[in-house]
Amino acid sequence: MSKKLIIAAISLSLLQFANHEAKANDVQQDPEQNQEQDIVDHYCSNITETFITRILQEVKTNPAAISELPECFKLNRRLIIKTVLIDPTQFADASPILKKDKNFIRRLLKINSSILQYAAPNLRKDKIFMEKATYINRDALEYADPRLLDNKLFMKRMIDIDSRNYMFASNRLRKIPEFAELAFEDDGMLLEHAPEEIQ
Repeated sequence: MSKKLIIAAISLSLLQFANHEAKANDVQQDPEQNQEQDIVDHYCSNITETFITRILQEVKTNPAAISELPECFKLNRRLIIKTVLIDPTQFADASPILKKDKNFIRRLLKINSSILQYAAPNLRKDKIFMEKATYINRDALEYADPRLLDNKLFMKRMIDIDSRNYMFASNRLRKIPEFAELAFEDDGMLLEHAPEEIQ
């Protein structure tokens, strides 16, 4: 990414804050180099709690706060966790590296299951990963790959584990009497999620 693109990606308020902090810390600037780029480089190599706090303030008012930051910020696990606590949709702009990190996604699932919709597609297709995800958050299957939700063997197992998973099964599977009976026997309220043919 070019210097100009990186600088353009940073919101004005964050850049002004970085400028102020850099001067306060007597950061030496090479007059022949782009001063703003030096500031970005400095903060990418030293993302402090103060700077994270300032970014989180921006997140509260700016839906595109994370998307406007350089990649090094999008890869910072501490920043992304704190951001998701404020606004889970901001995970959409996190680094692709974090979106395919199974352990990191599991940590975020404890906060909100909706972050799964932004996880790497291969994770949402992974039977083992998605089953384990439901142990952390009961709504995890809502964001599973549609083909997985239409997989008869997988969904039967998932309904056996938790009858509530019936509501996430594909329409085709919810029409199968065996699946419906299995779910309703445990929780009759799930009838409202059944197709008309079953009701």
